[in-house]
Amino acid sequence: MALKYILLPIISLGVVSCASVPKTKITRSPIDSSQMAINTKNAQIAASWPKEYWWSKYPDQQLQSLIYRALAKSPSLEVAEARIEQALQYAKAVDAIAGLNGSADGTAFFQKQSYNYIMGDFAPRGFKDYGQMTVGIKKDLDLWGKNKAMFNSAVLQLDAAGAEKEYAKVNLASAILAEYAKLQNLYNQRDLAEQLLATTSEYSSLMELRYKNGLDNKGTAAQADANIHAIKLQINKLDENIALEKSAIAALVGVGQQVASEIKRPSITPMFGYKIPANLTLDIIGHRADIVAARLDVEAKAENIKTQKAQYYPNISLSGSVGLQSFSLSKLFDNGSLIGQVGPAISLPLFAQAALDSQYYGAQADYNLSVANYNQKVLDAMGEVDRVAVNFAALDTQINNSKAQIASLNTAYEVAQKRYKGGIGTKLEVLNLKTQIINNTINLNNLMDANLNLEIALIKALGGGYQYTSQ
Repeated sequence: MALKYILLPIISLGVVSCASVPKTKITRSPIDSSQMAINTKNAQIAASWPKEYWWSKYPDQQLQSLIYRALAKSPSLEVAEARIEQALQYAKAVDAIAGLNGSADGTAFFQKQSYNYIMGDFAPRGFKDYGQMTVGIKKDLDLWGKNKAMFNSAVLQLDAAGAEKEYAKVNLASAILAEYAKLQNLYNQRDLAEQLLATTSEYSSLMELRYKNGLDNKGTAAQADANIHAIKLQINKLDENIALEKSAIAALVGVGQQVASEIKRPSITPMFGYKIPANLTLDIIGHRADIVAARLDVEAKAENIKTQKAQYYPNISLSGSVGLQSFSLSKLFDNGSLIGQVGPAISLPLFAQAALDSQYYGAQADYNLSVANYNQKVLDAMGEVDRVAVNFAALDTQINNSKAQIASLNTAYEVAQKRYKGGIGTKLEVLNLKTQIINNTINLNNLMDANLNLEIALIKALGGGYQYTSQ
């Protein structure tokens, strides 16, 4: 009952004396992705979201090994893990502040008191030994929810750091696979360049023979020979690019460059194809780790606003201590040395309106910035998916046309061979058609590589198998 009469006037005084909370300046709201429109023809009702460890669907053991090695020791993931540890320790520190805090103190010294002060003639003469031991506890009542808001913000930051790590993993895996696909394309181009070299060499020999027989001029034969050297130069450049690409993969994996020479020829093909879930606008947020991290940051900034708002009100806590005190160390543990105290403590934000306003508006500005960042990430994610979908549709048409063109050329090539063998066609006609087939196959190979890279980009755009679950 006595505590009530102590607390009531203190709280009343604090409320009257504390600074006033200014008007809120929050100007932004998180975007609602479900209200965003997408091109419905790009969505497929039966399409599912990518699964975790999606890269394991590609039947290439070397690829699996490279990605798992990268995820085990990548510097980018080490940075993300450090962020998680940092956020975890901050959450623990905030939790400790909000909890019951205790302390233990002990002092022992010699002291001479003034004979002309409070005790006067009763003061002990000369230096006397003195000792005191106390154990105390303190509990912040958190009447305005400041500690709770701080803890909530710390937990949200921890979850955001975890989402950032997952986003780093998706980026790393997709980057390695994209470079791996590029390496495969370089090998394919080299094979086709070798075929083109063989055909061009045969064509050059034929031109030389025709020149000697007076059927063509020296310039035509020289041009055919020049084409051979150009193709050899192209092969040398492809060998260089293959070596550079292996080095790039080794760098992404985070291993020494000696590993680059050990990387063998890739063997991967598109596995997922052009599949965009029909529920994209509803579920994209939960499948993109970067968006989840941004949304958690928004929520953390909202809790920070609550923390700063609570600063305007008095901070009230209860504390108590018990211990021993004696003017003589020899009597410290005797009866009568017991001391103790218990009661409320209040901290008032007097004459701090300007400082508190600055912190409060600063927290709101941080929130507005965080919301803007979140909204931009949502828009970027939707745009990323839409661009990949458009590219997929256009590329699908190009691949079909390229295949049809090669099929027609193969038919013409077979006819030319029969005509040549029958004595009514020329070898020159056969070689020209074969050269066209190889050049068009090079083009088709590049289109198929682009298709694989679009597939990788789509998997990344759809979150790379990430699925957020609230803690």
